[in-house]
Amino acid sequence: MTPTPDRQEIDDLKACVDLVTLFEACGVAVRKMGRSLKALCPYHAETTPSMSIDRKKGVYHCFGCGKSVDHLTFLQEHGKLPFPEAVAELRQLAGGHQVELAPAEPVPEEPFPYELMVRVAEVWHQAFCERSEGLAYLESRGITDKGLLRSLQVGYCDGEKLLAITNAAERSLLQRVGILNGEGKEFFARSVVFPLKDKSSRVVGFYGRSTLPKSKVPHRFCAGSKAGLFYVEAARGASQVVLVEGVVDALALMQAGFSQVMALGGTQGIPWTRPQCGPDVCD
Repeated sequence: MTPTPDRQEIDDLKACVDLVTLFEACGVAVRKMGRSLKALCPYHAETTPSMSIDRKKGVYHCFGCGKSVDHLTFLQEHGKLPFPEAVAELRQLAGGHQVELAPAEPVPEEPFPYELMVRVAEVWHQAFCERSEGLAYLESRGITDKGLLRSLQVGYCDGEKLLAITNAAERSLLQRVGILNGEGKEFFARSVVFPLKDKSSRVVGFYGRSTLPKSKVPHRFCAGSKAGLFYVEAARGASQVVLVEGVVDALALMQAGFSQVMALGGTQGIPWTRPQCGPDVCD
């Protein structure tokens, strides 16, 4: 007969069994995306991972369907096991009911598609130069310096071009970084877009401003860590940098003659320390 567990044993078992190991043992693949652990939610159909796993707390939450569970709930619902059998399975994964906390195996992080992000920036910039919608929106906000906009590689997403020039593998990568949504459509459709860069001047994300007057989501960012800054080059060798909240605010100052300007709105802030920038940049 399976011994009846008490609350302390259950807590010990959950602390012992790595949640990622449990998911993978049940056929749910987990991958590292930036600082997060993600997986396709087993409770509903999806093509872009929306399940976020917290290894330390031993829980996960799906941002697609709202499901939140722990070890036992997962075994009962996904594995269709009664509570006693779910506990027995957890005991087996814990190593025969001998609770010894072992270090979890690291989940390999998939490489970030830097080259593809550069290509996206180039495609959108070409669309901005060829079409009128993006420039018309910025002119309505008082930004009229075309030379400035070209130098910053400002783009426009028409919602169709990326889908037409990418293959299935590339579209999968674009979904992973949030350029395409879960339905495979361009998330920044009908938006002016601005590349966001890291301290090595690599494109790591985009900020988009919808050109539609009544858009439900006027401000758009790539899903995930919201890394990168707008015009990170302003900090190169500078003793002082003007930090503003929005990208349009930064454009207005640049147009007025201020060259050392960066926008922080929607990002995680300056991603480097004082020794890597000028003395007043990080204040």
